[in-house]
Amino acid sequence: MDQKIYILRNRKLIRGPYSLQTLKSKLLSKDDLIWYQGLPDWTRAHLIDQVKELFAETPQMVQSSVLQKVRNIFG
Repeated sequence: MDQKIYILRNRKLIRGPYSLQTLKSKLLSKDDLIWYQGLPDWTRAHLIDQVKELFAETPQMVQSSVLQKVRNIFG
């Protein structure tokens, strides 16, 4: 996908255009709305195949995240 991608956040703030590669470095919420030419309407990010991979967490990532939170709480 070499499209110009736009982000709609909180139904107010429009950002973009971004390439898919640049989008990977942005903090994107599953509920952010995405639009690019050829997409019929604004669509939730987690429903777009090329973008939803950004939300996939491996079990190791989840385990590390939980462990870090526990360390922060208990020192």
